[in-house]
Amino acid sequence: MRGTLRGLQEYLQIYTGVTPQIIEHPANDCAWAERRARRGIALGKGNVPFSFTVNLCLPPLSAGWPAF
Repeated sequence: MRGTLRGLQEYLQIYTGVTPQIIEHPANDCAWAERRARRGIALGKGNVPFSFTVNLCLPPLSAGWPAF
């Protein structure tokens, strides 16, 4: 599961004790070089394919979490 969404979710949940919300950012516009191509070319500004955002709702430090 290494390198997968589910693997990252499980790792973060084990480490933090909180279920993370992970949002993947696919390319908005892809131009395909050929019909069987697996990779697209992202067009336009603000396109950041192959990236993601992680949201965690952690308890306050006073709740017993170690200070990092």
